[in-house]
Amino acid sequence: MRRPGRAPPQWATASAYISEPLTGKAVTGFIPDELPPADWFNYTWNQLGQWTGYLTGPSQTVWASRVFPDPSTGVVRGDVDTGTPDNTECRYRYAICGIDGTGAFVAVSRTGAAWITQRNLPATPGTPAGVYFSPGTSPLTGSGDWYLWTDTGLYRTPSDYAGTTNALRGDASWAALSLPASPGVVAGVAGYFNDIVVTTSTKLLRRTVGLWAEITGLTSRQTGRAIVWTGTALVELSSTGGDGIIYTATDPASTWTLRPTLTGVGVGTTWQLATGDTGVVAAFKTAVDVPEVWLSEDHGATWASVTTPALLKQLTALRWRDGVWTATSTVAPYAQTSGDLEHWLPVPIPVGESDNELRDVLYGNGSWLLVSRSGVLQGAPAIEPGSEGYTPGTESSIPGNAGWLRGRKISLTAPTDGQVYAWNAASSTFLPTTPSAGAAYTVRTKTTTYTALAGDVLLCDASGGAFTVTLPAAATVSGSSISVKKSDASANAVTVDGNAAETIDGAATLALSTQYEAVTLWSDGTNWWVF
Repeated sequence: MRRPGRAPPQWATASAYISEPLTGKAVTGFIPDELPPADWFNYTWNQLGQWTGYLTGPSQTVWASRVFPDPSTGVVRGDVDTGTPDNTECRYRYAICGIDGTGAFVAVSRTGAAWITQRNLPATPGTPAGVYFSPGTSPLTGSGDWYLWTDTGLYRTPSDYAGTTNALRGDASWAALSLPASPGVVAGVAGYFNDIVVTTSTKLLRRTVGLWAEITGLTSRQTGRAIVWTGTALVELSSTGGDGIIYTATDPASTWTLRPTLTGVGVGTTWQLATGDTGVVAAFKTAVDVPEVWLSEDHGATWASVTTPALLKQLTALRWRDGVWTATSTVAPYAQTSGDLEHWLPVPIPVGESDNELRDVLYGNGSWLLVSRSGVLQGAPAIEPGSEGYTPGTESSIPGNAGWLRGRKISLTAPTDGQVYAWNAASSTFLPTTPSAGAAYTVRTKTTTYTALAGDVLLCDASGGAFTVTLPAAATVSGSSISVKKSDASANAVTVDGNAAETIDGAATLALSTQYEAVTLWSDGTNWWVF
């Protein structure tokens, strides 16, 4: 199984919430006893979120039957508008063409759940063969177009977005496009920005600013079968017998390069193309009992034959989404799924339907749709946990070697010698803090008047005369202590005096008059107390 394709890793700078791991560590990982930073955990949680969304993605086991108002008696093919903004004005983004006893029709739906039939094609439009949505260069402004081709012509209508009239809504008709003389039968359409490229049974055509031109010089080209745009290159497939002829170009007006021929068995078989992940294109034969699948992973430049099981036969369509290929067939098991085009599992679909033969497979609104001539089977939609499968938090990450103290975050800043962690209410974090002067005890010898500091241990020698030790303002050293001791044997007193009107055990001063007499004082932020 391949990793999710629509949810790539989210990289960000250190100032954002999801960061790339240390250089090389995203590949090599961490060694024993190495402390991974939180960036790594953010990265791996992001990946886990993507996989969770992927594995709980669109169901291919739970199906609901959606019936067309007018079942088709012929080939039915469809496409999904994935470019137009999803708003209340966009009524229809699914379209499937077909033909019944009344004539050609296009069945349309907003979500794939309910379908209506539009018959607003020009008179004698021919037998519908395919429908294609081209988003153009600016889908947000509604520049996308729908194209419908039949065995006799090519038709166009704008996408269904606010302020437009179009054929999907039924308030306009499909407009016939005037192809160059003797165009042949249209077999496929591919969008190239605001232009389109059309492959027909006899020609390869491009339409730029409403003007048609034939692409010439493709001397090996045969009957056109299919054409796709990979986002980087146009890939056209033609065939007459059992082989597929591939031409590619990065611009329809530039040189088209002949690629290796896809060899196969059978005569008169029809090849088709399907795009996968970036640069991936699959070529497959339809309506044959001997499966034939080729794969290119470089926008059609080189190809390799894929070994497939015998049950993958009578194919009608192949589509890729988020690492999963789904194929449909006109014979049991009708639908199969694969992660690599080699190993396939049958898709369990409801039995007893009026027509189990499947003609196409679509994907939209987070769900798969299997198309038959009488309607569609719609799978249960994917669970969407977020725009990329993972929603970042709103706080910076914490390194793996930091942590929390009683549920409170510890700062990332490394402390220096002698610092302690102190709570900072403004940042809701324990920050490394240098203790105030009073937090460390300092022994000082004093012989004259002195204003003490928080944490002082004073040895006072008054043999030369009495003096006063003034305490600091209690509010500036709240919670700190100061110790004073008279060290000499003279009768001279050492007086301890509170700052301004502050008191010591309620008194204005305290006198030490005998040798070795001592006192320890503690500030409550307002006054001093003796201990």
